[in-house]
Amino acid sequence: MLSCKLKIKQIAVFHTDTKIIFSILPKQKRSSCPLCNKYGNRIHSHYVRSLADLPISGKLVQLQLRARKFFCRNKSCPRKIFTERFSQDILPYARRLCRSIDVLRSIGLEVGGNKGALISRIAGNPVSSSTILRLIQQLEIEGTTTTSGVIGVDDWAFKKGRNYGAIIVDLERKKVVDLLPDREADTLKQWLLKHPEIHTVSRDRAGAYSKGTKEGTKEAIEVADRYHLHVNLRDAFKRVLHKHSTTLKAAFIAFSRPGNREPLLEEEKARSLPTPKCTSNSQRQMKFEKAKELHQQGYRIKTIAKMLQAGPRTIGKYIQHDEFPKRQAPVPQATMTNFHEFREYLPKFYGKQDYPTLYKNIRDKGFNGKYTQFCSNMNQFIKPDSDNIFLPKLSPIKTWSTSKISFMVLYQFNY
Repeated sequence: MLSCKLKIKQIAVFHTDTKIIFSILPKQKRSSCPLCNKYGNRIHSHYVRSLADLPISGKLVQLQLRARKFFCRNKSCPRKIFTERFSQDILPYARRLCRSIDVLRSIGLEVGGNKGALISRIAGNPVSSSTILRLIQQLEIEGTTTTSGVIGVDDWAFKKGRNYGAIIVDLERKKVVDLLPDREADTLKQWLLKHPEIHTVSRDRAGAYSKGTKEGTKEAIEVADRYHLHVNLRDAFKRVLHKHSTTLKAAFIAFSRPGNREPLLEEEKARSLPTPKCTSNSQRQMKFEKAKELHQQGYRIKTIAKMLQAGPRTIGKYIQHDEFPKRQAPVPQATMTNFHEFREYLPKFYGKQDYPTLYKNIRDKGFNGKYTQFCSNMNQFIKPDSDNIFLPKLSPIKTWSTSKISFMVLYQFNY
């Protein structure tokens, strides 16, 4: 189970329902000092190291290795006492074997800390997400020594909103080359001095990157990246459109004149119609009778209102009345307008003129109401459930902003 280089003198096995414990006594008589590499055989003390291993048949495995501490014989060595070293499978200060570490590290590299902790519990080797992240951070990553010569430099967030550095990407190989600790010109300069093969640098408009590139490599060609070229082109196009915004608006209005505008489609017209509310007398009378019946059975007003989907005040009014209360017809007011006199005139111009223009025309012809009254009468006049002819609505006039126009034009040319 362990490496063949580890000599074992005695081993004992204990097991429970969830764990298997191996108590191991090593056979080696001496160990070398990690600093001076001289062997020591004088024992200082004993202690037990607990090492986690891969599970067996779904049970946790723990190795209890009895280790020793030795006195260093080298008088000039700064370490007087050192702990016993074992084979390559057991690293110093480690709490699990290398093969268990490799499995957990592979899981963490694939799915991350939180998901890795969940998978480790399912696999029978449970650890926390912090442990998986710590194992990943212990990996030694070898950086790329040479590049293709074409790199891109941009901002990089170590912690968004707090700490920023610079990221260097090999644009030919499409791989990250290095991460710089800050965005200073001197940092980029020092990095470029170590890479004389760089001949093309793609960067944004930051002055620090420009200065660092010029000082780090004089022969390199500086180019703007595609994103900032696109932004520059769009900003310039927006400024041109902004100067002619009045002409653009007039063009949209001219294109949207009644002769050029199309009526709404049938499905759009259906969506624009108001949804009729269920407030007919028959339905109200059914609620009245049901409310009286429930109240006689002992239900409270709030409970009845919730069951019938009505307000508590309405239910209370139903209970107080012996007969179904009918709604009274509205009493004509003195402020009513002469809108009915223009019922034949309005259909001829509706859809060709907007409400303000229609109001102005009929006011000149003798309409005695205000604009709000005119709008209210018009909305009632064009209702499809009324006795009047439903007047088709035209699609509203739409204008585009300069930002939208510039985006759509550049998108068409695939910039």
